[in-house]
Amino acid sequence: MGRTPNTKGLPAEHLSSVLAATLDPALVLRRYEGALSIVGGNEAWTKLAGKGTQQLVRNPPEVCMSPKLAEAVTRAIDGGIDTPMAIKAANDHLVGSQVVELHLVGFEPDTTQQFIMLTARQALASPAAERAVVATDPLTGLATRESFVEGLQVMVSGVEPTQLSVAFLDIDNFKTINDALGHDQGDLVLQTIAQRLDQALGKGGIVARFGGDEFVVAQANSVDSGHAELMFLLTQVFADPLALGNKEFHVSASIGIATTSDASRMRPDAIIKAADVAMYEAKRQGKDRVEVYDETLEVKATERLELESDLRLALEREEFVLHYQPVLDVISGRPTGAEALVRWLHPERGMVPPDEFISLAEDTGLIVPLGTWVLETALAQANEWNQQRLTRRALGISVNLSGVQLGDPNLEQIVHAALSRSGFDPAKLTLEVTESVLMNDADDAMATLARLRTVGVGIAIDDFGTGYSSLAYLKQFRAKSLKIDKAFVDGLGTNPEDTALVTGIVGLAGALGLEIVAEGVESDLQLRELRRLGVEYSQGYLHSRPLENDDFVAWLADQHPSKRARGAELPDVPPTAIGTPATLPAPIRDRFEEEPVVAPLKFLDRFPEHETG
Repeated sequence: MGRTPNTKGLPAEHLSSVLAATLDPALVLRRYEGALSIVGGNEAWTKLAGKGTQQLVRNPPEVCMSPKLAEAVTRAIDGGIDTPMAIKAANDHLVGSQVVELHLVGFEPDTTQQFIMLTARQALASPAAERAVVATDPLTGLATRESFVEGLQVMVSGVEPTQLSVAFLDIDNFKTINDALGHDQGDLVLQTIAQRLDQALGKGGIVARFGGDEFVVAQANSVDSGHAELMFLLTQVFADPLALGNKEFHVSASIGIATTSDASRMRPDAIIKAADVAMYEAKRQGKDRVEVYDETLEVKATERLELESDLRLALEREEFVLHYQPVLDVISGRPTGAEALVRWLHPERGMVPPDEFISLAEDTGLIVPLGTWVLETALAQANEWNQQRLTRRALGISVNLSGVQLGDPNLEQIVHAALSRSGFDPAKLTLEVTESVLMNDADDAMATLARLRTVGVGIAIDDFGTGYSSLAYLKQFRAKSLKIDKAFVDGLGTNPEDTALVTGIVGLAGALGLEIVAEGVESDLQLRELRRLGVEYSQGYLHSRPLENDDFVAWLADQHPSKRARGAELPDVPPTAIGTPATLPAPIRDRFEEEPVVAPLKFLDRFPEHETG
């Protein structure tokens, strides 16, 4: 049980004199064990609040002030009031544009409770006073953008040339935090991070909230230590999990640091911009990391800005094309479908690598219209192949989904509309989602995948083995297939560890009733191992690189049984490995007997970079 508060409280005569000392609306609060209660208020405040004096006393502050103002007051008190402090709750429906000042009431010290007076008055007249009002962020109590810039100038004025480091921080995946936990908990995350940053920097630095989930800090340091000290302090801020309710969450940030060796000649806007550029590089490199600014990053940032501008026009200008990488049945060698891979043929830059423009499209939200175009184009093209009967059995098509697309509430409708327009069989469409994207927000991902399955499409977990899947979640995702990442296929037949990992994945997939596709197959030895282990499908440069549509159709024609027997037969697999055709399970035996096993079409050229889709 808590301690009993001082029942005498603030003497009545002292309270009266305090409230009579101002003609502005005034309210006196008592702070006891962290809780605020109202001691009294003058007539001007009761008119402002629309409450009588008796309705105020010993009630929570929310009775006569908005929750937003009450929170701002609490944060200000927590920070300590040494001198009268001005705060302003933006868009507050009670005090409007008025300024609220906090004063510690001059009463004999009491370690168990505090008495604080609030006064409300119109915005201060002097520019300096106005700046003091907006100098504090209402949510976190940190400095604002404007006061941060002023603080930088004060920090370096009148001192010997010294080194100054500025860091720009952006909380990773904050939208996901807000969506998953709610905005109230999201605000609490920001407040907790703000408090940790403020404590880490102490009096030797400046901390500001620049808006949203962005923070900026500055610290003067010796030339010897450079930015190392600041980097260490910031990484420690995010080292420990955040406690929200009865759960703990790990929150990370992308951090950019810029340093100047002569702070006295520093331009605040320039060093802040440099730190911002470094922060974006940290995000581009995968988030949860620190990048230090150098001039090459400025060049990259400029190029990225230009590329983003071009990307916004690329769809309209029809600069995107699809390439198709065949997927083959490992036993029969028969083509069963293809994976659609988008390529950007820039009029000046030439072929832009996917890892450059896909991440840019995700960051800008352009991945949604681009992904819709990819889906509609791939379905229309695959439907045309099947209408032309290029193969004995209808071909399937696989299309990749990004995390942004997976989070799009209209995804189900987009897929359904694309299928309807193309007339393509939903059962022949596979949507590929990487393992890491699925696990980023597993519960929401399961809900989205469940809606997609009602459309009749299959789901493949791409790059399997490179992420951190929970086996419990893997069962609930109810995917159609797993795609083994090229990193594990590379060592098949030569690296016992890779062979053991693939063997384990095959066993897991078999227990869950999942098909397996091996990516990045490049050698006959790898293909033999896949057959021996019981992997159903493969794709990679051994079969074909990704091809434009006309070349893909020509490749399919070259795979006809009357033509493709030009290659040498694959060496026999020992019967003890997979059994003779007569002893194989019926589905595999059917595939084995349908067509002779032949070597895949071989290319004379070898390509320097591998595309596994």
